[in-house]
Amino acid sequence: MKGIIFDCDGTLVDSEHAHMVSWRAAVLKRGGDLTQDDYLQLAGYPESLISAKLHALTQVDSPEAIAEDKQQEFFKLLQQGIPAMERMVALIRQLIPMKNALNIKLAVASAARKNEVLYHLDRLGIKHAFDAVVSGRDDLFHIHDSEGVNKPKPYIYQHTAELLQLEPSCCMAFEDSGPGVQAAARAGVVAVAVPNAFTLNHDFSPAHHMIGLDETLELEQLLGLLNRNLLSADT
Repeated sequence: MKGIIFDCDGTLVDSEHAHMVSWRAAVLKRGGDLTQDDYLQLAGYPESLISAKLHALTQVDSPEAIAEDKQQEFFKLLQQGIPAMERMVALIRQLIPMKNALNIKLAVASAARKNEVLYHLDRLGIKHAFDAVVSGRDDLFHIHDSEGVNKPKPYIYQHTAELLQLEPSCCMAFEDSGPGVQAAARAGVVAVAVPNAFTLNHDFSPAHHMIGLDETLELEQLLGLLNRNLLSADT
């Protein structure tokens, strides 16, 4: 294992509640409503899919208009500060001084807009840790797929591995959502599920490993996962 790739929303930052509030504001503006139970069916999916589903619900304006209003609301919350997912951020901070000794590369592969991802990483003080930061929204325009290119499609992980100059099978990904785990597994990346309160009911069956909601993730545990998968690959 030479590369460790992290999702951002729901994995590094506890942003799902802010996303839910922002989508709800856009729906309320159009005379509809969005409950937490409703949002649980949408959490972890790309913005384009969520806006399309909410447009089908409200039948007002367009998916693009709903997404734009949501983005404006989310930007307000972003400026107030989104809490960190402490167990994952603490792990990265432990990894930073050990990258060279472990001979590993770190990356972020997020379905979100790139400026949002960079904002989060900068505010957390860990942006310098990553050898690549890839946005499924902004960095996959070279890929053509009529069904879309973002997660759960594998393209973002394939592209991230390419930027790291690694084979996908030499990379491990941490993902909080079913679509993210599916994307990593389809790309041939070792997928580790780290669900949050909004994604507990997702299908994580493609994951190679799962870290429970209340489990801490220590550096020794991560190194054990890396070594275990390296041995599996050798055999």
